Order: sequence, then C-alpha cells, then structure tokens
Amino acid sequence: MDYSFITECRKHVREDWKEQEKKSFDSIIRTLFLMKVRGKDKARQIDEYDGESLFGNRTLFPGQIYAFIYKAEKPTVYDDGTTKFEYYDSLPIVLVTHVERERVRGINLNLCNTALRALVINTLHNLDLEFYTRKNLDMYANKQAPISNNVAKVFLNKETELAFFNHIKTECNLNNTGIIYRTYNTKSIQEIRMIEIWQHKYIPFLNYTGDLKQEILNLIYKVTGIDRLVL
Repeated sequence: MDYSFITECRKHVREDWKEQEKKSFDSIIRTLFLMKVRGKDKARQIDEYDGESLFGNRTLFPGQIYAFIYKAEKPTVYDDGTTKFEYYDSLPIVLVTHVERERVRGINLNLCNTALRALVINTLHNLDLEFYTRKNLDMYANKQAPISNNVAKVFLNKETELAFFNHIKTECNLNNTGIIYRTYNTKSIQEIRMIEIWQHKYIPFLNYTGDLKQEILNLIYKVTGIDRLVL
C-alpha cells in the first residue's frame, strides 16, 4: 500500500497544524456552507478545480466525499449497556459507499479523529493511485466529472464495499463501527456539497463539529477504539 497521503498529513502535524486547520475551515465550512460559493469561484488557486458542477444532476455518487445538512427527526442513540449517549450530527462529512433512492450509506468522517480520517482517505486513494495523483486533473481539464472506474466498481458491489470498510476496521482494530459507518435517509439530506479531490488534504485537519459536543466525540472515540489511533 502507498502511504503518501498519510505521510503528507504527518508532515503538516509536525510543521503547520494550526495553519492547516484554518485552511480546512475556510475551504470546506466557510466557502461551501457559510458563503455558499459554487462553480469556478470556489477554485481560487492554480491547482484547484470545480468538479462539483460537472456531475450535473447526480447529487450523490459512490466513492465521492460529500458534506451536507442532515435534518434528523430524532437523535442518534448509542447504548451498549455500559455507556449510553445521544447526539445530532447536522453537518456530516461522508465518504459515500452506497446510494439508493431513499438511503445513502457511508463513512462519517466527522465522527473520526485526524488519524482515522487520514487512513480512510489514504485507503480510498489506494484504490486508484493514478486517478488521485494525475488522471483526475486531466478529467478536470477536459470538463469531465472526476470519476474513477476502479473506485466505482468497488462501491457499486456490496461485497467489495464491505471489504473496503472491513479492511479499515481490521487495520485500526475498531469496535462498534456502526457509529461511523452510517445510513442516512435521503429525505433528511439538504444542501449537498461535494468535497473536491484537491480538498481531501484538508479533511483530516477540519476542526469543526457543528452541534456535536466534544464530550460526545470523546465517548464515540472511546467506544469505537478511535482514541487509540495516532497519526
């Protein structure tokens, strides 16, 4: 496996963590949700592109990472007989792995710490290194929606989709993974925004929990084993 994404994240941890946090908030939260910028206006640097609009009416596509407003009718409740808590996560950031008419399944990166976010994205990129390092740029330049056929094949098949997540689960020795591997009702999803491939580098450092309290995140980290993971 190639670990270049994780290596780059570790470099930022050592050298400019706070700067990356600021860039992450500006690029994802401020630009996409507070300012609601769309199209080429959100791609301000020479290595930034607008792929979101190239998907047309396909608002959710397996293998892509999205952030969206989620209007849950009731809080999510966790109770294993020892630990019990409930929470709302109104702005999840999800690596979508399965899409149906009424539900969407994926890994909620908002409930993961920096280390697990980096590992999930590194594992995703390893499904098609050529696409994530070079080919996606060619597709942007040619006005093609940045879709990797190799990645799509993994997530359009239930067995390989589950194998992808189980690899992460085993690699990190995670427990109670239903907390982060979530299913969402499409009727409760609003304001879908695609996280561009060039924004992936910001996701591990995003320090924004919305209505999630840190004490709840700490409990999630504890019962899943995420708290053992260090970048």
